[in-house]
Amino acid sequence: MSEDIITQVAPEQYSAIGGDYDDSADFNSNIHLDIRGRQFTITRDELMGLPESILLCLFPNGVFLDINGQVIANLTEDDTVYVNFDPDCFQYIIDVFSQAQHELDEYPQSPDTSYASNRHENVLQHKPAIIVLREDLDYYVIPPKPGMNHDHMRHLKLEVSSHLLHNQLIFSGLGYDSTLPPSVEQHLGPAEQHLFDMLCSSGFDRGGEWGIRKEKAQHTPWVEKYRPKNLDAVSSQDHAVDVLKKTIQSGNLPHMLFYGPPGTGKTSTILALAKQLYGPSLYKSRVLELNASDERGISIVRQKIKNFARLAVSNPTKEDLEKYPCPPFKIIILDEADSMTNEAQSALRRTIEKYANVTRFCLICNYVTRIIDPLASRCAKFRFRSLADDNAISRLKFIADEENVPLSGPDVLSELLKISGGDLRKAITYLQSGTKLISMGNNGTLTAQLVREIAGILPPALIDELVASIKSGDAKAVGSGVQALVLQGWSAQQILDQIHDNMIFDDRIDGVAKNKIAATLFEADSRLNNGGDEYIQLLNVALQVSTAF
Repeated sequence: MSEDIITQVAPEQYSAIGGDYDDSADFNSNIHLDIRGRQFTITRDELMGLPESILLCLFPNGVFLDINGQVIANLTEDDTVYVNFDPDCFQYIIDVFSQAQHELDEYPQSPDTSYASNRHENVLQHKPAIIVLREDLDYYVIPPKPGMNHDHMRHLKLEVSSHLLHNQLIFSGLGYDSTLPPSVEQHLGPAEQHLFDMLCSSGFDRGGEWGIRKEKAQHTPWVEKYRPKNLDAVSSQDHAVDVLKKTIQSGNLPHMLFYGPPGTGKTSTILALAKQLYGPSLYKSRVLELNASDERGISIVRQKIKNFARLAVSNPTKEDLEKYPCPPFKIIILDEADSMTNEAQSALRRTIEKYANVTRFCLICNYVTRIIDPLASRCAKFRFRSLADDNAISRLKFIADEENVPLSGPDVLSELLKISGGDLRKAITYLQSGTKLISMGNNGTLTAQLVREIAGILPPALIDELVASIKSGDAKAVGSGVQALVLQGWSAQQILDQIHDNMIFDDRIDGVAKNKIAATLFEADSRLNNGGDEYIQLLNVALQVSTAF
């Protein structure tokens, strides 16, 4: 097996497709496969030893088919099974499992209990590469490279394998777990399962580096591509940046609470800090990023957060210490922490206290009032202000220049910032979306009008027409205007926002009328957020506002 190919500990043997084969079946019998014109012969035992996800890719209907697509009822060695699958991918999978099974079978056995319990660490230690899987199902490969120090590589593998083996609930696919009681069935681990799911769905790179995931620059969201790589690149948050720079110098970091409007650099700041503290090699093992809005219950605290928080930190290499501070603690980043339930926040408080010696927490939220006081009081608070227009426009211009985006004029960037409400992340996303569309028209130039269309902003003429019908008090005209906008597919929330801006900032409308309009818009917004019908809410707003004149 090639040295630069992913290796994996062999999985537990699966019984069969669908699990309905006769127990008396000869598992040493051969099965002949025709995979897109290439012939393969493997034993029944080898085939049934593959992960269930692979078997489903090979046989999506759970049956063997002949050349005519008919089901082979009683498979014999004279039959050929036809499979629509990538033959190179299949060959790779067979090689991986055959080699891994061979290494596991050939590894010296010892009656010594302590040696046997460490058998999987020893197997991993001698492998030419180690798979590193994260909980977001990304996969990475550490291949041996010419010129790399052997001790350095060995140390890296041992640290990674030790970390994986301690996360038994996540990485149980790395071998049988001798710590579990015999009554617990040890099936293929979820890490191993997801790895092969991803490999089979992502295609096969015949360049010899399949399995080593690489970002394609043209597919990378600009929000990530231009995310600050260090604290110096974070703009408009001078106070937070200055304090955090001092923590890098001292190596002592408190628990932190970042709060402020979306798109102001909260997540970018803590990620930049973590990269400056640990560098690329330690970052993956020292930093855990979680979005609390996806997993907001107490189970996330009891499982993922607690399991990571209690892990001891490994000693950094000499090379890392020369380049980065590498403080002796990990960092857990909880984005959108204000979405966590109060029960989960209360449980998190105890976790923060218990593992403070090896773990620091950074909570990120938009609304600090939704963080319970006992939790907020344990963190140093950093308020992130909305970016100044000059700074935001400067950043947008930098990105536009880097990506060679042709702008019709300077008003385009101002319009981007305006419709995004000061959210730089949203503005960058609109900018990237605009570049995908300019080839379809507008003479290849990004205009303010195109930006408004991308953001779903109604043309001013439509809003002016609706407002005019509201002011006229003609219920029939109001109903027709609202119905027309809804049928055209415009967002009810966007219509309310533009009605608000049109009327509240109109000096010709007196203060009493504006108060009534604002109250009506507030009620409609609340009902829409609770699942109210868009047409009914818009019609109600239009009719009630019409009585204010």
